[in-house]
Amino acid sequence: MINIKHIRNFSIIAHINHGKSTLADRFIALSKNSNVFKVTDQILDSMEIERERGITIKSQCVTLDYHYQNILYKLNLIDTPGHTDFSYEVIKSLTACEGVILLIDITKGIQAQTIANYNKAKNNNLKIIIALNKIDLELKKKQNIKTEIQSILKINSKDIIEISAKKNIGIDNLIHQIITTIPPPIKPSNNKLECLIIDAWFNDYTGITCLVKIQNGIIKINTKIIISSTKKVFKIKQLGIFTPKKLYKNILTTGEIGFIQFGSKNIKDVNVGDMINLETDKITTGFTIQKTQPKIYANIYPITANDFHNLKTSISKLILNDSSINITPQNSNIFGLGFKCGFLGLLHLEITKERLEREYDSEIIITPPSISFKLITKNNITININNPSDMDKITNIKEIQEQIALTTIIIPNKYYGKINELCIESRGKQITINHINDQIILKYEIPFNEIIFNFFNKLQTLSNGFASLDYEITGYKKSDLNKLSILLNDKKIDALEFIIHKTKIYYEASKLINKIKKVIPRQLFEIKLQAAVGKKIISKATIKALKKNVLSKCYGGDITRKKKLLEKQKAGKKKMKKIGNIEIPSNAFIKIMNIDK
Repeated sequence: MINIKHIRNFSIIAHINHGKSTLADRFIALSKNSNVFKVTDQILDSMEIERERGITIKSQCVTLDYHYQNILYKLNLIDTPGHTDFSYEVIKSLTACEGVILLIDITKGIQAQTIANYNKAKNNNLKIIIALNKIDLELKKKQNIKTEIQSILKINSKDIIEISAKKNIGIDNLIHQIITTIPPPIKPSNNKLECLIIDAWFNDYTGITCLVKIQNGIIKINTKIIISSTKKVFKIKQLGIFTPKKLYKNILTTGEIGFIQFGSKNIKDVNVGDMINLETDKITTGFTIQKTQPKIYANIYPITANDFHNLKTSISKLILNDSSINITPQNSNIFGLGFKCGFLGLLHLEITKERLEREYDSEIIITPPSISFKLITKNNITININNPSDMDKITNIKEIQEQIALTTIIIPNKYYGKINELCIESRGKQITINHINDQIILKYEIPFNEIIFNFFNKLQTLSNGFASLDYEITGYKKSDLNKLSILLNDKKIDALEFIIHKTKIYYEASKLINKIKKVIPRQLFEIKLQAAVGKKIISKATIKALKKNVLSKCYGGDITRKKKLLEKQKAGKKKMKKIGNIEIPSNAFIKIMNIDK
């Protein structure tokens, strides 16, 4: 049994593409784990989509053995995502840690998400180790970056560890810092079992697997446990740790991070953030992991009504593994039964779509994303909506309020003029501006409606990829907004309604009509496209009819040949959803908003 004094629980946090996964790979390669025979790139990025995109989507835990001064230490490393859309993974991970490594790429310096992650760790009272990565590439920049770190993060430059994860420079020194400066888990005053569920996932054969931290007590095979929120009782069938392969054990003790399996195949039996106690002990109530609020919303529907049950099961399994997704049942007069889902951003929405299609074989339609607004009636009643079509149900609207985001933008000095113009065009209001070396830190209040779709892409284009962005929603402000509706052959489509600022509504209407014209394939009849504000048509276009006869080349012959051609045509329409008598591809709504790559 490992001594609690020799356990270190820590995360690697950083802005995206600063080298977290590479550093994790290096730690694994230098550890004394006997069952790690070969370390491949991104070994902790176990999902296919993570390897394809080169980003971390899910936090991954690995327990490493490391000898220091003739003592065996257990290092529980949690590699976290860097993209702000997966910030909930960082929040969950930090609840299991006593310290973090804040990794900073010397070629990029401090970026917006670096500051956000630093503040998360600081708010959790964690020991923070600053590691300056890729030190072999930009030695000339080293002092400037250290000055930035000292000025922005208030960290003494003498406390910064210089490393190169790729070249294996300074890694041993970094591990020694982890052991000597990050405190071990707190030794409990009693042996009552308190086990926090950090993450969970579902397997058709083994049921639910939970990633847990033993905050107090001991958990063993065949132990009877109770889940705090559901009051369900189970017997532990298997438990162990990741090294990074599964290593099964008979016992987990205080301070350790590992997995447990108890055979449940009911997804509702557990929730991330639940506390596990012994069946005979008093339940520890409450959740210690703070829930995040969705930033955008989109509706998900099955291609056909018969697939609704399968979609419901798939989403339930996915939410067990990604509890930051918020869902409520939804019924559309066009698509039928589905779900309104809340996401942390556009990338989060896109990844969810891909996971449903890849991991659960779900064929789905996702509507264009929307955000939250507040409607104030003439009776001074405040109504929150996150679906523009809901405005039709509300009368006597006095004013509409939109969400305001406080943005942090970090750019090199030479791009200030262009970026400032972009912020002003986006109805932004400058709050502060700070100059540090050749960098500028801008804080702007910008309507979230302006940020959510193309702001980041424009920011990267104008700064040649050197800008970084982080934001948080701070509240609502009154604004002059109108609802834009799209009509197909005079029929209003509830999935194609948007709330847009009055000054941009004509431009956005024209742009949307042109996009829809490109996305919807030509039919055997003419399609009329219109954009309307209320009853006023402000933009329109026509998709000309297509005449197609698949039997035109059949000059007599066996009837089976004609049947094969008709079956082939029928199969080609399988992934199309009818709206009235118009066929629209299932991915059309994503393409309209430029989310699908």
